[in-house]
Amino acid sequence: MRYQQGSPVELLPLGVEQVLVHGESDKLVPHKLSVEYESRARKSGDDVKLVSVPEAWHFELVVPTANAWQQVENSIVGILH
Repeated sequence: MRYQQGSPVELLPLGVEQVLVHGESDKLVPHKLSVEYESRARKSGDDVKLVSVPEAWHFELVVPTANAWQQVENSIVGILH
């Protein structure tokens, strides 16, 4: 029950614009989970976009000196405009 209450997919639709940024080489949280979430969120009527970062692992997305960071930054700036 607690996992369902905290699961983003179980809370759909969220009713807010969403941008998901996920590394395609993430071994901790498989990329396919974000692909599936995006699909279900769209079907529920949510405005959602998945930004897949090739060759990025789990933690590279939060390290400003990593190559993947530019895509993360662009996604954040993009949703603010």
